[in-house]
Amino acid sequence: MHSKALAQGGAWALRSLILDDVLPYPSEEGRLCLSQALGAVIRRAARLETLTLHLEAGFEALVHQPADHYMPIFEALESTVALRELSLHSGIMWRLGGDELQRCLLSNHSLTLLDLSHNFLMGDGIEALAAYIRSSTNIQTLRVDSALWDAPRPLLESARDNHGLRTLDLSNNQLLVVPNTDQDPTAPPPPPPPPS
Repeated sequence: MHSKALAQGGAWALRSLILDDVLPYPSEEGRLCLSQALGAVIRRAARLETLTLHLEAGFEALVHQPADHYMPIFEALESTVALRELSLHSGIMWRLGGDELQRCLLSNHSLTLLDLSHNFLMGDGIEALAAYIRSSTNIQTLRVDSALWDAPRPLLESARDNHGLRTLDLSNNQLLVVPNTDQDPTAPPPPPPPPS
């Protein structure tokens, strides 16, 4: 589907928007154009309840893309109020700072399912996610399979304190680090392998 077509027409009637295993445009301009079009659709879909966006992008492609490629999507998510299920896979969160993640999540109080699997959440991103889980009264399912590149303790503590959370998927993350006496004990743990 052409990205301009996504942004046109009566998108406000949408309840569910699913783009699964999407191959991103090979050019930077194309990826930004797609992101802007999706952002426009999300803004117009006032009753949107489900958003699934899974990119099929290799690790090398993510490393070389600008950090702000998907910002139009996150800025649009700040305006959604009816969203119940949000699934952003495979590098959508790449290099997204904690402030951006927190603004996106805190505007969505009705979320019951949040799936950020196969992303690259680090320090402030994990802290922002933990703050959301701690404050959310509706979240029931959180999936962060292969997504944590830093110590998960803040997230685990917030999950423990959220009595409405029913499912917590931490698969394929390095949750326990056994110290190596040959290495600097103050060095951060190595990141998990990139998603295949």
